[in-house]
Amino acid sequence: MNVDLLLACNDENGEQEDAIRALQVWHEGESVLELEGDAIDFSAMSDYIRVDGVTFPARCLQTWAGNWCWDLFRVPFDNAVWVLDCARKNKWDAVGGAPFLFSSYNDGDPLAEPLRLALAGDETPRRTRKQETAALAAWDAGEPGRVA
Repeated sequence: MNVDLLLACNDENGEQEDAIRALQVWHEGESVLELEGDAIDFSAMSDYIRVDGVTFPARCLQTWAGNWCWDLFRVPFDNAVWVLDCARKNKWDAVGGAPFLFSSYNDGDPLAEPLRLALAGDETPRRTRKQETAALAAWDAGEPGRVA
């Protein structure tokens, strides 16, 4: 499975920079997760991209996607998960997205399954690890209805 990543990797003149400052995970023309933060090292070549020193296969689908600051890349699923983990390691903020994926990102949970569900269009409400821990603590305290 491949994932489309919209990367803010161009300057105000549309020239590619050596960093990304925001990204969106796209599925069927819509964002399922939006992140932004301080610059992370980036470069793009014809068949791969390098993010924070790690190189992996990628195909540029469109330059100036949406506007001149963004380029759209298609990457393998596992590499997309790695990019999201890299953004989290660099303390990027989630600013929008599918609820379960957004919460999983913010709570520090593993991202592979939430990303897979978001890309499948599965909006079934689920508890993140943090929410589940709080619910179990409430249950143990004899207050099972306290945490949804």
